[in-house]
Amino acid sequence: RWGRIVSMVAISLTLYGGGCVFIVLIAQLLGSLVAAAGFQLSLCVWMVIVAVGLTPLTWMGTPKDFWPIAVGALITTCLACLLVIVTCIMDGNKLPERVYPTPTADGTFKAFGSIMFAFAGASTFPTIQADMKDRSKFNISAIMAMGVLFFIYFPMAAACYFSLGDQVTDNIVLAMSDGWQRITVEIMLLLHLITAYPIITNPPAQFFEQMLNIPSDFNWQRCAF
Repeated sequence: RWGRIVSMVAISLTLYGGGCVFIVLIAQLLGSLVAAAGFQLSLCVWMVIVAVGLTPLTWMGTPKDFWPIAVGALITTCLACLLVIVTCIMDGNKLPERVYPTPTADGTFKAFGSIMFAFAGASTFPTIQADMKDRSKFNISAIMAMGVLFFIYFPMAAACYFSLGDQVTDNIVLAMSDGWQRITVEIMLLLHLITAYPIITNPPAQFFEQMLNIPSDFNWQRCAF
């Protein structure tokens, strides 16, 4: 019992924390896109707008009820990452010299934290397994999911770092040169984050709804909660 409680608290903190990061990233991307049109708001204001706009998406049932969203998130991510890689390689070829920062212990721990956050969605696996028609094939789906993530993350990280060196920023999109490529990537990532948000916040929401005896399908009680 105590192990279950501890694990559920850890999963809830991880996924709700990831949801907060998603809100910040969506706010940044929206701010960047709208700023290009000459309209500017502070990041805090955008975060409030984004949080209000995303709330209705969390009223849906379990992931099996909105599986097309996951497919859309994957497609937009793959297209955005491919465009980021190509753009960064082209920008890197224009640099007179590439400078690579010296590795540090602090940078190692920060990188490890970023990698762990990138795989934070694994906390949704129990919920996804519960919705599968054939739960015995969960290990196959998990291996495929981790493989897809590796083939998305590794090429983009390696290509951008070795192409730009110390020009790489925390948000790789901000390291891209201005143009249609950057705008397209921002739109793609925006679509990905919006579609992925209800997926990562659904498991902890179901946990608290069970505690309050709220049905897991779409209903007024879920909306009120």
